This record gives sequence, structure tokens and C-alpha cells, in this order.
Amino acid sequence: MRKIAIYGGSFDPIHKGHLHMAQAAIRQFELDELIMMPSYYSPNKADVRLCDANDRIQMCRIATESIPQIRVSDFETGQHEVSYTYRTMQAFRNRYPDDKRYFIMGGDSLDYFDKWRHPEIIAECAHILVLEREHFDVAHLNAKIDAIKALFPSTISVIKDSAYTASSSDIKKQLEDNPEQCPKTLPKAVYQYICSNHLYGL
Repeated sequence: MRKIAIYGGSFDPIHKGHLHMAQAAIRQFELDELIMMPSYYSPNKADVRLCDANDRIQMCRIATESIPQIRVSDFETGQHEVSYTYRTMQAFRNRYPDDKRYFIMGGDSLDYFDKWRHPEIIAECAHILVLEREHFDVAHLNAKIDAIKALFPSTISVIKDSAYTASSSDIKKQLEDNPEQCPKTLPKAVYQYICSNHLYGL
């Protein structure tokens, strides 16, 4: 039985924090494969305009090419519609029925996970792995996990040492303020791709 995780997000752009978090999950849960899946359009970020999906896919591939366990998927971007996680997870379960399945989500997302569309289906399809936030409150996180488990059957674990100070929004602001310098939390190869393709106003 293989251990396979889905790690979704906008990745706009992907940064060193995303890579740190992914590698923390791979180490702790001994994942055979981590599928990084950029969203086409997130229902939780309706007011955010994303960079072109093909560019975000390519930046993810560039950033992860040296990490053999990571594969970048265009499953959600190829749908050309709102990316609802429960649909993705149903497809994930159908594709890997005999494998151990995981779904990676941010600690901030856990705060309103019960408000997502069909969170019970997500929990039914995979073991949920929660990324730590910097200076996160352990008691609050554990209380939220217990509250979710009381709502529907679920297996939820925390990815230890996964917190990393990095923000795609901050990176875009830094690129706007100083386009000639690669932000510290942005992989150099991704910065070069951004410059070559004139993304984010460069």
C-alpha cells in the first residue's frame, strides 16, 4: 500500500514555505508521493485574481523538480471551474482505492473547515494532515480538531515543524517594490521564470 497525499492551493506564486511544508509532510508520514495541485479558482478566495493557471503549474514544476516524491497535477486547473475540494477528493479516492490517502490543509483553513462544501466527504476520502501556523495555539488547534471529529467521522493529524514564515502576497508586494531583486522566500528558478514571462507586472 502506497502513501499518497494531495496538497492543494493557489500557489500564486509557489514559495519556499510551500516546499518546506511539503517536505515536512513527506518526512513525518513517509509519503511515497505528494501531489501538488494548484486550484483553478478557489471558492474561499473569490475576490482574488490569480495568475494564469498554466504559469502556476509551470512554477510549481520548476520549484519541485529536485524533490522526487512531489508530482504537480493539473487536475483542478484542467476543470476550468471553481475547485471544490470534495470533488477532487472523490476523484482521488476512485483513482487510488487501495492506497493510504492524505489531504494536506493549512491550520488557518481548519478554523472554517466545517463551513466548506461537504467536508464530511473530504474526511471520508482521506486522512487529513494539518500544517502548523507560526506561533500557533496548540490548545486552540486541538479544540478545533475535536470539534470537527464531533461533527463527522474523521482522522486528523498535525504536521510537526511545518510552520514557515512566507506569503505569496508579500512576495508579490516585494516584486512590485523591487523587481530587480529576488525575494528571499522565492526560489531563484521561479523568480527567473516570473521575470522571463513578465508575470506580476514585471
